This record gives sequence, structure tokens and C-alpha cells, in this order.
Amino acid sequence: MPNHDVGKAAKELEIFKLFARLTKLPVMPGTIEQKLDAPDISCTLENGERATYELVTLDSDQSSQTWGDFYSSSGAWASSIKELSEDRRQLFFDRYRHASITPLYSARPSRRERRERMALIIDKLLEQPAGFIGLVDCGHDKVRVEKKPGGSDAAGGPFMLDGMSPTPQPVVWNRIREKVERRYKIAGRFELIAYSYRDTLFHQSPEDAAPPADDIRNWLRDSAFSRVWIVEWRFKRIYRRFDRPSRLNGA
Repeated sequence: MPNHDVGKAAKELEIFKLFARLTKLPVMPGTIEQKLDAPDISCTLENGERATYELVTLDSDQSSQTWGDFYSSSGAWASSIKELSEDRRQLFFDRYRHASITPLYSARPSRRERRERMALIIDKLLEQPAGFIGLVDCGHDKVRVEKKPGGSDAAGGPFMLDGMSPTPQPVVWNRIREKVERRYKIAGRFELIAYSYRDTLFHQSPEDAAPPADDIRNWLRDSAFSRVWIVEWRFKRIYRRFDRPSRLNGA
């Protein structure tokens, strides 16, 4: 299974377990099953009913990539330091073992750009005298060197930080529409879990804070899903639930 699919499946299982806990879903132990194709997750409930769930992220593509880069940056730094020759790596650790190092990027480097940009930052740091504290110009980027918090003498090298934290973006509500417009042939209980993993469910202005409730109900009207759950991972909560309008009364 490709790494992307493994990561996606692991995240969706986390979301489903949070959803089950928050809704007190009576899942029979050992019955949760995941698939690479739709639907994503199925399980057996304690009453013997089979329940099936499709999951969809509401996070923007841009935000997902930015957060992924942010959380993988520590590993990228470790790889860049490891690529130094033995003597230069030892010099780097000797000079900056007690330092906190924060790159200040002009723009966050893509994964393709990381190697070159990080190598340049390390080269510039190695040009500084022992005990250096301050700001270093590294071409497009700068790097700030400070004393490690607490003045620790612990081994392990410098404390590498990230100077450009991602900013949560508004979620993409149309992801729900894209899912409910698909055709499924699922017997029994079938529900959609739309989740925000990193982004915010709120837009910039208060009037845009709520999801488009009328739109979501209209999207659901002819859908195979009996309801949509909106799950917010950051705050560990069920944000909203939308039931499919009755086909009998057109409500």
C-alpha cells in the first residue's frame, strides 16, 4: 500500500474512533473494517446491525500540503544535518548544541526546495564563530540563533524550530456535495463523516461561521447517505449533524 494511502487510512481510523466515542456508537469490538476503495469503514453494532461510513476531509488542498510540510520539517532538518561530512557535522553539534535555531523563511520551501535551502542555512551557520547568538542572512532566508530554553547542557544537538507556522484556512464545504452526488449501493445504515483535521470550520466573518445548512440538506435529499456528521478534530467535537430530508413530505 502506498505511503499516502497508509497515512490517509490511519487518519480516517483516528477520526472514526473519535466519532464513535463522541456519539457513543455501540461498536462491537474487533468488527471495524477498512477498505482502500469506497466505502471507507464498516463495523457491526452491538445490536447486530451493520453500519457503513464514508469519510471526507473538509481541509483545503493548500492547507493539507502546508501542514504536512510543517510537521515533516523536523525530519528534513535531521536528514540535512546527517548529510554533512562527519567533521562538519561534529563541528555543527559542538557550536550549536546549546542553541535554539529558528529559520525565518521568505516563503516556506517546497519539499523539492528543502534540501538546497536547508543546506545553505547550515553552511551559513558553520561560518559563524563559536558561541554565536543573533540573526544570519542566508540569501532568500534568515535564521535566528538563541540560547536553548533553560540553558540545558543535555546532549542531542541544537533545538531546531520552524519560524512559519501554518495558518488554518476556511474549510471546503463543497467536499460534502462531491461525496453525496456519487452513487453508492450500500445496504443498511450508511452515513457520511465530513471532518476538519487542521483547518477551521469558521470563516473570517461571523455571518459565515455556520456551514451552509440549507445547501447540505438539499445535497442530501437524493443521496444514499442517511445523514452527514461534521467532526472537528482540533477541538475533538461533533460540530453538527444533518439528517437526510424525508422523501415522503419533501421537508
